[in-house]
Amino acid sequence: MARALTARNFRMEINARVGRFYGDLVDFRARVIVEIDGRTFHIDPATFTSDRRRQNILVLDGWLVLRYSGATVMSDLDGVVEEIMTVVRRRRKSINSPPPT
Repeated sequence: MARALTARNFRMEINARVGRFYGDLVDFRARVIVEIDGRTFHIDPATFTSDRRRQNILVLDGWLVLRYSGATVMSDLDGVVEEIMTVVRRRRKSINSPPPT
């Protein structure tokens, strides 16, 4: 995923620390975290529950968390890359825009 984004001149931090957590891909300016979930690691109920708690904490702190399954990334890499780029660009614009008067 990171290589596919970089190939389009779109950079995100890889395995970056966000507070007490780490995100697979992070854009600090847009406050977007991308998580790629593999079935083997995330099938465990405790891991699944922990991921949801972590995501809720991050969302309540103003982060947008995009989650993709590893299978989706493998089968539709271009579509996922496009979606991530679109979301991050929109968030960058909205965060940097002055509030309406």
